[in-house]
Amino acid sequence: MSTVSGFLKNIFSRFSPFILALSAFSAFCAVCGGYACQKLSFAELKYAERIPLPRLILLTLLLTVLLSALGMWRRHLLCRVAPLCALFYGIVCCAHTASFYTAFGFLILLAILLICVLREDGIAADAIRLPRWLTVTVIALFAAAMAAYLISAALMRYFAYNSPCYDFGIFAQMFHSMRTTGVPVTTCEREEAMSHFAVHVSPIFYLLLPFYMILPRPETLLVLQVIGVLSGVIPLYLLTRHFKLSEGQSIALCLLYLGCAALSGGIFYDFHENKFLTVLILWLMWSIERRKLPLTVLFALLTLSVKEDAAIYVLFIGLWMILCHRDKWMGLILSVGSAGYFLAVTKWLSEHGDGVMFDRFSNVIGHGGIRDLIHTALTNPALLLHECMNAEKLVFGACILLPLGFLPLMTKKLPSLILICPMVIVNLISDYTYQHSLNFQYTYGVMALLFYLSAANLPHVADFVTGFRTRRALLCFALCASALIGTVQIRNHSAVFHYYSERQEDSAVITEVLSVIPKDASVRSSSMFAAHLAQREELYYLTNEKDAEYVALDLRPYISINSARGYDVEYFERLGYELIIQVDDIIALLKKP
Repeated sequence: MSTVSGFLKNIFSRFSPFILALSAFSAFCAVCGGYACQKLSFAELKYAERIPLPRLILLTLLLTVLLSALGMWRRHLLCRVAPLCALFYGIVCCAHTASFYTAFGFLILLAILLICVLREDGIAADAIRLPRWLTVTVIALFAAAMAAYLISAALMRYFAYNSPCYDFGIFAQMFHSMRTTGVPVTTCEREEAMSHFAVHVSPIFYLLLPFYMILPRPETLLVLQVIGVLSGVIPLYLLTRHFKLSEGQSIALCLLYLGCAALSGGIFYDFHENKFLTVLILWLMWSIERRKLPLTVLFALLTLSVKEDAAIYVLFIGLWMILCHRDKWMGLILSVGSAGYFLAVTKWLSEHGDGVMFDRFSNVIGHGGIRDLIHTALTNPALLLHECMNAEKLVFGACILLPLGFLPLMTKKLPSLILICPMVIVNLISDYTYQHSLNFQYTYGVMALLFYLSAANLPHVADFVTGFRTRRALLCFALCASALIGTVQIRNHSAVFHYYSERQEDSAVITEVLSVIPKDASVRSSSMFAAHLAQREELYYLTNEKDAEYVALDLRPYISINSARGYDVEYFERLGYELIIQVDDIIALLKKP
């Protein structure tokens, strides 16, 4: 009896107002999160009417008692449960609103909570001590899960006939041409047959061609893209080992990479060469850090081969090496070489190709080019600063940096911040909406540099920010931010799965009708059918005035891209086509007699 009494006395001696407050807060978050799981969104006014207040108070009190007992028994366990309860509530609310602003609100709350909790306990990922094989296993399992999710989403979008001609239809036809003729010719990109390299110079496609030839279907490109993006976790993990991060820190950074909304969002917009920048740049940075000259040259060349504007990443990496790294001569070679390559390729595109897309920077250079951009930067930098700041771009920047705990900016080596410049140039200066969106292909090169800076800066954060457990706090905050922002992204893209399941009958009808078209026939097609008809020599976008043997019209009223206004059945019948098949408001197929 005295033993039990002594045990209870010891337990209650640990009680404190902090434990009571933390228990009550955690209990309230858990109960509110549970109620928020219902279908009715908390953002609707009538939501409060459906919540029985007496029951909510009772459940909160009961859970507070239990958590207080846990805190008195094992204080550190309560410190770990509290952020999880708040995070659970935040995830549920973000899933309802699909709003980044909801995520930002909960992140403010979590930041305050983590500051309080970390004063009491050493909660954090970097405190974990794991054998290396287990670290690799955890990362590999998470990578496999993300691969399954992203591949499924990409394929469902394609099979539901929701992948547009611009740009997946273009790439699907281009790879078919490369397989059959060795030349990247398309007919649906512009008004005539032309090499895609007249628009963008991307020799990297030839490295993918052998894999495509094994299974020559558009779906192969989507799978290769996901594998390429996620494989960037390998050089990132090697970088964490090079910087002597703990196993816990390595896991945290790799999970942040695999769950990064800026890397997964573009997967839902079909196939683009830009998405291979992440893995190539991370391998380039690893090669530089390990001072492997042949690999540095190789990955620099591969990065340049992705697209003409990929030179900007190699250029600033070279400048960073000159300012911050030991291999200054290699930095000079990379800078000069990439600048020369960019000038040569853009000159060739201007004279022999379709020109360079400088119009996306017309807000700062008008109808000029790279010289005008440099001139504006030197003579009117205030304009560039002004263009970088608006609501959309601030939200974009927050969604990029919050899931990294602002680690890329936390360095004493100020010259290393030059690696932030590509983000400013590519994503922030331009007023082209897609370039400051998480859902397109313009974030992949930037994210490679930001993850490199995160890994490089993390070991030195404690020297930069005075206080307690700084690295642990930043990693915990980054993981919470990644979870909340990732939830918003998942919610925004969940329509892909619903769309596929609800429209399977329509998709089956479209597949059956399109199968009527002979493989060697020329076709004018609506946007969403183009990728499925791309394995032929002549495929034209619907609005192209070229004569074709068949016309495939998408009649579905729920398609968001309505690219064929006025190009209906009657229009093509007036041009002499005969309607051979029409299935309700789904698809019409016409043939030239």
